[in-house]
Amino acid sequence: MSWRVCENDEYEQGEWEKLPEELLVMVVEKIPVDEMMRVVPLVCKAWWAVLSGPHCWKNIDLLDWSVTKKRSKQVDVAVKKLVRYSKSSFQMLSTFRLGSAGFAFAANRAKCLKILIMRGSNVTDQMVIRHAVSLSNLTHLDVSFCLNISSKGLEAFGKHCKSLIQLKRDMAPPSLGMSIQEEASMVDESEAMVIANTMSKLEHLEITYGRFTNRGINSVLDKCKALSHLDIYGCWGVWPDEALEKKCEELAFFLSSWGDDDIESQ
Repeated sequence: MSWRVCENDEYEQGEWEKLPEELLVMVVEKIPVDEMMRVVPLVCKAWWAVLSGPHCWKNIDLLDWSVTKKRSKQVDVAVKKLVRYSKSSFQMLSTFRLGSAGFAFAANRAKCLKILIMRGSNVTDQMVIRHAVSLSNLTHLDVSFCLNISSKGLEAFGKHCKSLIQLKRDMAPPSLGMSIQEEASMVDESEAMVIANTMSKLEHLEITYGRFTNRGINSVLDKCKALSHLDIYGCWGVWPDEALEKKCEELAFFLSSWGDDDIESQ
């Protein structure tokens, strides 16, 4: 995409400043976020005024951009800048490799935040426990591939985010060549039990390659009465039995590693 910088205020006054702010926001929002931050401030004063105001940043979507960054510090700097621009009115934050500094900064200004996507973040349980109280309005949470968040961090989210209806907790598959004994030693029901005990309003749950067994998923199905979408693909510790299959058949969407018996009904 090419840009032409305004050379004088006459062009700006005659064109862009005549447009209602709502229309300018619609134009600027179509621009990829990296170009929005690097180039838009150079276009003209009207564009810069819109960019630095809160209306462009209801939804802060840095996911595609942040995937290309090797360091959390780069992501944190961008998150802090855009959260400031939003004047704490942002309703969605979507990132990859979010660091502790960016998470804490956003959480402390998250009075309107409803959707938090922090895939591949290095945020720890301790940071989540400290700041989850500020995220009470969350309805959608994605903590996939967050290796430093365990059942303790999930529990903090569950205790403070009582409006959660969607959780994504996808993890990487186990290493190839792992023995049966090694797989058995990795069984951990704690995350499934925390979800069951603290996130009872969930409607949508993706928890692929989890380490729980039938005990954990049965607890989720028994306590999350509103659940309609369940993805447990790669959860090798879960095996179909008559009772579990019956529960899963009642879901609108169900995906597992059980073969051709997956249910995908609308």
